[in-house]
Amino acid sequence: MAVLAGGASNRIGEYKPLIVLDGKTLIETILDNLAPSFSSVLVVVRSKRQKEALEKRVKAILDKYSARILLDCQYVEGPLAGICAALTNCNCEELAISPVDMPFLSAKVYRGLEAYLNNKYDAAIPIWP
Repeated sequence: MAVLAGGASNRIGEYKPLIVLDGKTLIETILDNLAPSFSSVLVVVRSKRQKEALEKRVKAILDKYSARILLDCQYVEGPLAGICAALTNCNCEELAISPVDMPFLSAKVYRGLEAYLNNKYDAAIPIWP
């Protein structure tokens, strides 16, 4: 799985993965909720500064799930840069992607998406009703 954690956080004014909600950072919540259901974890960031911030503040949770931090692909912009980096660096046929600012996603959502992939679809994207 890949967590997209490289946003600029312009509207909120601070680095989203490190925002504390209910006593845990968003990145900790996401990893605790999702990482146990996946064989490997990637966290994709925009810059070395973001990478260093995560390594400094949440190293224990990154280590707990053996999460690798990757830098965005430089030749595309926005979330696609993180998706590109994750796809380039994952050694898998399927990749689950989660934005860092949706901390309450559960593994159940991804199991539902996987059911579509098992029916020979190429991609599965959740939509709000």
